[in-house]
Amino acid sequence: MFQPDNFIAFHDLTPEARFLWLSPSIYDVVGYTPDELVGRPGYDIVSKEDTSQTRVAHKENFISDLVASQVTLRVIAKDGHFVPCVSVISLCYDFLISWVTMVHPDPGSYKLLRTQSTAMTPLVGTRKQEFERIKRHHEAFAANSWGTQIMEPELRVCMILNRFSRNLNVMYASSACERVFHIDSEEIVGKPILLFIRADDIASFVEQMDMVKSSAAITHMRF
Repeated sequence: MFQPDNFIAFHDLTPEARFLWLSPSIYDVVGYTPDELVGRPGYDIVSKEDTSQTRVAHKENFISDLVASQVTLRVIAKDGHFVPCVSVISLCYDFLISWVTMVHPDPGSYKLLRTQSTAMTPLVGTRKQEFERIKRHHEAFAANSWGTQIMEPELRVCMILNRFSRNLNVMYASSACERVFHIDSEEIVGKPILLFIRADDIASFVEQMDMVKSSAAITHMRF
């Protein structure tokens, strides 16, 4: 069962997954302020027993260019105690996003990390181009390479929306907006996301978002 305590973190694309930014709510989960963690490796707050398996999921998400993976792990709080969490990790073009939520520990049933791809990367360009891109990613994975110069990540935009506003105002939009939507990210921030969605898709989009807000679910939709 989920608890409402959660935080969002942006990481760089290095094997250390260094923190680039964290939401202030991380203090409620592990007792750290964002300033105390920015620049530090993400693995600094992962239980040593979960680190090796977390690295496998991290590497797979990065090199395979997955849209999202879900993992369970124990996060180390500032006072040293372990906090069981579920983390949804997403590769968003030039950085990694993790959304971490506390879970109620169930004595005797806690399992070590598990991972699941929640969505396949859609085709980019022709089928031949997509096949070649996937082949390069598989070769990089086999070679245990983290070199971003051989990667060709799919263009994706990250937006953080205000869940407490009916119009879902955009609180943050990544710089990839310029390449995907041909709109400066600063022109999007502060405006309702609904302004940028085709009228025919708004009803289904709002329905899905209402479901997510009321149930802490994860949804994958096209619009």
